[in-house]
Amino acid sequence: MESIFKETPKLSEKDQALVRLYVEVGRPVDDLPYTAEFEKICQKIFGLTDNSTQRHAFDRLLRFRKSGRLPRVGRLNVDRTPITDDEEEILSNLIVRSAGTIGHRDALPYTAEFDQIVDAFNQQTRRNLDAHTVWRMVSRVAKWPTNRGL
Repeated sequence: MESIFKETPKLSEKDQALVRLYVEVGRPVDDLPYTAEFEKICQKIFGLTDNSTQRHAFDRLLRFRKSGRLPRVGRLNVDRTPITDDEEEILSNLIVRSAGTIGHRDALPYTAEFDQIVDAFNQQTRRNLDAHTVWRMVSRVAKWPTNRGL
């Protein structure tokens, strides 16, 4: 009897290398953007680390995770930068303005829109946070309404 489930397509050599290096690094997908580890992964696989390459690699990892083809590794960095309620509102507004909804946050890393979010957030809050720290805040803010029951 033939299976009703479609076979998972085999990953290309580059995709296999991407997954292998992701596992070696040991950081969850959401914790990778704007880190030296992620730049090294992109450099090893694609030979460069420009925004389009990093965007592509991040998209691939997200797709693999959502399709169940990416093992869970590591734990998210527990050293969380504090964010006030006012800063959360500023960041939420910036995300919605750039991505349309908070739920579309994964489309932001390695885009001009995300660079604008980092700059605007730092300017409006008088902080000087790097892109990785702001990305982690974006990830947390996107999950908070669910966690708070809102």
